[in-house]
Amino acid sequence: MQATTNLVAERFVAAIAARDLGAAMALYAPEATFEAHVPGWDVSVDEPADVSGLLDDFLIGRDGFRVLRYRVIGEEGAAALRCDLQWHDEEDGAPCLCYQSHFFEVAGDRIRYHHMYCAGVRVQRPEAMARSA
Repeated sequence: MQATTNLVAERFVAAIAARDLGAAMALYAPEATFEAHVPGWDVSVDEPADVSGLLDDFLIGRDGFRVLRYRVIGEEGAAALRCDLQWHDEEDGAPCLCYQSHFFEVAGDRIRYHHMYCAGVRVQRPEAMARSA
């Protein structure tokens, strides 16, 4: 079962890295809950359209989105994913870095519960980079 759980998390990473919302959504059970905690906002949704919207907003739909690094640690029925992500700022195109943790509860080969935690986004504007050098 652990191998299946890890495979689901690996498929999730592959889907978001490919920016394939359909493939990502195919991993969720119809009654799945997605709970997200980001600075200044917490949300929990259980309708597929809402889950899809959050995945698009937080990950797949961002300009230049890519997965830099990740690690999956799983056990029977659960997996933890740590990932380092990058995209371009919506306003000025500056590179953004984001470090996220995702926890999945998996039944069979489907995500039943997805908990996402994001500590924040680091926007790497040239003027800020010059000050820190």
